[in-house]
Amino acid sequence: MFEARGVTRELARACRVVADGMRERKLADELRRAAMSVHLNLAEGSGRRGRDRTHLYSVAYASCREVQAVLELVLDFGDAPAKKVEPALALADRCGALLWRLQFPSRDGP
Repeated sequence: MFEARGVTRELARACRVVADGMRERKLADELRRAAMSVHLNLAEGSGRRGRDRTHLYSVAYASCREVQAVLELVLDFGDAPAKKVEPALALADRCGALLWRLQFPSRDGP
């Protein structure tokens, strides 16, 4: 869990770097909000028990997938340099794996 909190913070910072340089303001705002959602839902879930905890980890995972989708569009549209987007994509992938394991500690990937 502690590793995941650190990685979600790194992801939020990396997404901010990408968003700050984007021309598409609405997409940049969506990226910021989704990245913050990953970290905040993980933090809230860590303070809950049972289904509540699993649900919030699931929301964090879904927000992480949204971050990945936005970053993919940013690359496709050329809205930010790949050298800024690719590190954020790598962190999103790592976050997704960590969040999946928190939801399903005894299962294989999605």
